[in-house]
Amino acid sequence: MSHRKYTYEDVKEIANRYDTLAEFTKNHVGAYEAALHNGWLDSFTNLKRKRVHTVESVLQECRKFDNYKDFINSDATIYGKFLRMYNSGKIKDEELPWKIEKRKKEWTYDDCYKEARKYDSRWHFKLGNKSAYNRANIENWLDDYTWFKTIESKYTYEICKKLASKYSSRKYFQKYDSGAYSQAARNGWLNDFVFKESKLKWTKEMILNECNKYKTKTNLFNNNEHAYHAYIRFKRKGLISDDEINWDIRIREQGDEKAHIHSVYAYVFDDNSVYVGRTMDPHKRDKQHRRPHHAHGRDNIGTVLQHSIYSGIEIPPMTMLETDLNLQESCRQEDYWVNEYRKKGYNILNKGVTGEFVGSIGGFKQKWTKEMVIEYAKKFDTTADLYRSCSSMKYLLKHFNLLDELFPNRLRAHKITFEEAKEEASHYKTRTRFQKGSRKYYDASRKNGWLDELFPIYDKK
Repeated sequence: MSHRKYTYEDVKEIANRYDTLAEFTKNHVGAYEAALHNGWLDSFTNLKRKRVHTVESVLQECRKFDNYKDFINSDATIYGKFLRMYNSGKIKDEELPWKIEKRKKEWTYDDCYKEARKYDSRWHFKLGNKSAYNRANIENWLDDYTWFKTIESKYTYEICKKLASKYSSRKYFQKYDSGAYSQAARNGWLNDFVFKESKLKWTKEMILNECNKYKTKTNLFNNNEHAYHAYIRFKRKGLISDDEINWDIRIREQGDEKAHIHSVYAYVFDDNSVYVGRTMDPHKRDKQHRRPHHAHGRDNIGTVLQHSIYSGIEIPPMTMLETDLNLQESCRQEDYWVNEYRKKGYNILNKGVTGEFVGSIGGFKQKWTKEMVIEYAKKFDTTADLYRSCSSMKYLLKHFNLLDELFPNRLRAHKITFEEAKEEASHYKTRTRFQKGSRKYYDASRKNGWLDELFPIYDKK
């Protein structure tokens, strides 16, 4: 396996293709690392560095516009710098060529009514214009918007009571049946529900007997929650292993023909935008795309629903592109369809990276073998390019002892000696200043136990 060793002429030739240092760094990581290691970057005068904005430069940009609104719509970077300087007091109102309107909009009944006409439900109204929704909610104007869709909850009193009887406390009821719990909490039914208390002391034999009644852990939890939690406790303590239980464990190794069946789908919007994804359950995944999910104390909106709300276009039906695929094939085909839509001029809504080894695989864990790592690493000339493509490779190369075999000519980190650390530390009076001023030498001194010798600690008497 051949590896490229960059010379000054090679790096200079590559650097001349780009106008900025950011483009050079992004497209040729290996050449950039070589230039940085050898100190060649300053000689490439054609590469423009990131502009450093000062108060005077920001004010100069402000004077180019007649009003505050035009300035906001001009350049997001300049506007962000302006806000930080203005809020910190570095830029005063007297220095600006226009006035900044700080008054918040006062929503009247007619304004809220007109704004609410843009939406078909209270939820979309809240997401689209939260300030108008809050005003309408405080003034009890929401009942006047009769065109809003009202969805009756499927959780009745009897259903909630039945579901609550499965759990030993409100905590588990809320955790594992959040929809029923929320409906019961809103209607004040929780005090009427009786939760079963489990005082049973589980033993290993009892847990094994209960677990062997079911094929999967999900079935165990759905039918006997207490046995499931007892199984988890025993497993964490090392008292029970999965080998003692006849679980129906499906193979989840990437590329295995017996793995779960995957499908590749797409949402094609009327504004020439598209989202491509993979799933094992199309019906469930379609529901997830069409409604937000609550996590960490807030409502999180997916990419498909977010685009639908802000563009005003209804979410189209899910289009199945391919099915009957295993995990490896679905990762590969997802990337293929993303590139196909991109070639046709579509706006790709996907935020994550797609691909056979770098794409998201949800709850599955990729099982890398030594042969897979070697095959994947052969595509790259340097470790920097390899790590950039797949961050797991940094661990995998060390795990399989392949680093020296695959990249024998790589640039190795310079080992700092005690004399070099002592010379660098002589420029600082304290350890804190040494750490802030020269972190590289400080870390080397700390790991090798040189700090006490470089900065001796005297006992106070």
